[in-house]
Amino acid sequence: MTDSPESEKGPSSETKPSFFAELKRRKVVRVAITYAIVAWLIVQIAAATFPGFEIPMWAFRFVVLMLILGFPVALLLAWAFELTPDGIKLTKNVSEGQKAATSQGKRNWLSYGFAAALPAVIFGSLALYFFLTRSESGEGSDPGFVVDQEAAAISSKSIAVLPFDNRSNVEEDQFFTDGIHDDLLTYISRIRDIKTISRTSVMGYRGTTKPMTQIGEELKVGHILEGGVQRAGSKVRINVQLIDAGTDEHVWAEIYTREMTAENIFDIQNEIATVITEELRAVLSPEEASQQQALPTENLEALEAYFSAKTSDDLDRALEFLQEAIRLDPAFADAHAALALVEMDRGWWQGLPTAGQANRAEGPARKALELNPLLSEAHLAVAMVEKGHGNDEAALDAFRRAYELGPNSTSVLHEYSSFLRWDLGDPAGALRLLQKAVEVDPLNEPLKVSLASALVGDFRAAEALEILLPLASELANDVSFWSTLEETYLESGRYDEAIRANRQLLVLEPENPNAAQNLFQCYQILGDESAIHWLERYLEASQGHEYTEFFSALLLYRRGQTEQAVDAWMEIETDHAYLAPSMISVVLNTEDPAQRRVAMDRLANINPSLGGPNPVVKRFVNAYVQALQYASALKTFGRTAQSKRVGEAVLAALPTNVEGAPKVAAIAFAANLHAGRPQAALAELRTFVEGGGAFSWTVGYDTMYPIDELRDNVEYLELNAIMDTRIAEQLAKVKRWEANGELAPIPPLPSSDK
Repeated sequence: MTDSPESEKGPSSETKPSFFAELKRRKVVRVAITYAIVAWLIVQIAAATFPGFEIPMWAFRFVVLMLILGFPVALLLAWAFELTPDGIKLTKNVSEGQKAATSQGKRNWLSYGFAAALPAVIFGSLALYFFLTRSESGEGSDPGFVVDQEAAAISSKSIAVLPFDNRSNVEEDQFFTDGIHDDLLTYISRIRDIKTISRTSVMGYRGTTKPMTQIGEELKVGHILEGGVQRAGSKVRINVQLIDAGTDEHVWAEIYTREMTAENIFDIQNEIATVITEELRAVLSPEEASQQQALPTENLEALEAYFSAKTSDDLDRALEFLQEAIRLDPAFADAHAALALVEMDRGWWQGLPTAGQANRAEGPARKALELNPLLSEAHLAVAMVEKGHGNDEAALDAFRRAYELGPNSTSVLHEYSSFLRWDLGDPAGALRLLQKAVEVDPLNEPLKVSLASALVGDFRAAEALEILLPLASELANDVSFWSTLEETYLESGRYDEAIRANRQLLVLEPENPNAAQNLFQCYQILGDESAIHWLERYLEASQGHEYTEFFSALLLYRRGQTEQAVDAWMEIETDHAYLAPSMISVVLNTEDPAQRRVAMDRLANINPSLGGPNPVVKRFVNAYVQALQYASALKTFGRTAQSKRVGEAVLAALPTNVEGAPKVAAIAFAANLHAGRPQAALAELRTFVEGGGAFSWTVGYDTMYPIDELRDNVEYLELNAIMDTRIAEQLAKVKRWEANGELAPIPPLPSSDK
């Protein structure tokens, strides 16, 4: 007997289970709970990892929104579908017999798996998409520096905290007012979702009478916070006003009057930061929220000593204040981190050995990190210490973490970019960070000079000049400005202008050995006999410098005393990158096979990454030049196969997205010659010349150009003739400037006056 259609459909409406019983049977409640737990975990993971991969904050909010929208979808799917022995089917098509035949355990695991898989798929898909597209849009992009700042869009989630007024009428309280301002600024700058203008740019507005709308336009911010601090006995009063920079309307204002304790001061800062976050509709990550609740110190005297250090321009005095702050509160993480950073700064500004300063800074840096693992400055201090010790991998990890926790810190951005450029050979990565630094510190002119230098390192000298030339009058007495301008002209092949910039640099620093060395290089390229004079001046100015012995040998070589030069180079004990050209000159100029072997062995020690079947070349100019010089030495020594591999490695490392960069074309010319591609080399040389480039193969970097096979090539000779003409024109211009007194006078070395 067969079942009737009615019996096939299951029980009648009178025997149907209740709605809530059906929800339970279909595992809808189980799916809801599991989905909510997994989605919450995903949100925590996204908040912690997106900043490190430079995925913008709007992407995080989009992930949260999609997870929320996915919740009702998960419930509907759990209600509408069931697992049967015949697979997944719509619930309305499942008979009672099929329901009973399905294992309860299997149905439970299916509901768990489905509820966990759906949010995971949503997150995984979106995270992969945002990661792969972050170089095209978002914080990790490199759209090129916007010279016209008026064209940059102003975000509503941006703020400038103007210097607070000292309303105590006591000059001694100024440090306290500045300390609270600086600390609050740092506090807000740790919020990734808010663009916060750096202290350097806002300090110029102390006591300003400019309208808020004008300040907003100059700093490219949507909001401005101003306020004042007054100390009176045991009380402190802090009043603040949040202003819409577009309309000059007050968004919020508050007056805080509290007992003068460190805890109360931090509470006020936390309340102000919370209001700003809410008013600007910013999103705090869990780490940012946790850091906001942290109490750096409960000791008011330690806090005041810390404020004194932060507002001091004297590194030695700052060191003393920080040591006092730590004595008063050994658990003050911010003071430990600041102490470590001051020690590293002393190494740079006071000429102290880097390794020794890294040793001095390591203890306080590690202590700061131990006390507060979420403190950006602690990770920066560790990064600087690891960099000082030469531990690139550990330094990179620490720099990344410092940037995650302090995305608006110009100190982090500047130091991280310097590390990427000079230690890791990543000029493009350095450039991205410096662009962000200029965005949050738009009135910091020295920072713009650093950005220009990074552009030069990325073969974008024309863009660097657009930044530098408008700064000439304001930075007329800035050594770094003239040094970078010279570097930019030199990389552009404008040796005459590089000489003019270097002469101005010498006026500011007569004993600057680098200026003399660069003048030697420029005059040498132009074929002027005075080049030797500048090499002699470099040696006189750099007495005791670690590279002096290299250039002493070079002076002998340029004077034609080749044998003496080779002997001098062979006596140098330090295997440094500066020794590479010297060792190559030994290989090229000595007939002594023993000297040649020693020179090649030392070259191999200097260039370990260039040996073996897969040479590795870092991505910056000096690395390319050094690799090509090594390739020339290999070729001279008869190791043509390895020379070819090095040439190919340089070609692989060269940037491909730079148009009209003469330096790239010149390097590609040499690399193609080493790689055995003379026609490709000629094409690059043509590009170099058409881009305005000019060079003399007999001077400067002559050891990296194996041009013998092209000496009789008609096209090469024509291009070389054009370059010779340009070199002669530039030299003639320099001579005319000198005759007319248009170049800065050459100051004598101080020792010459004795």
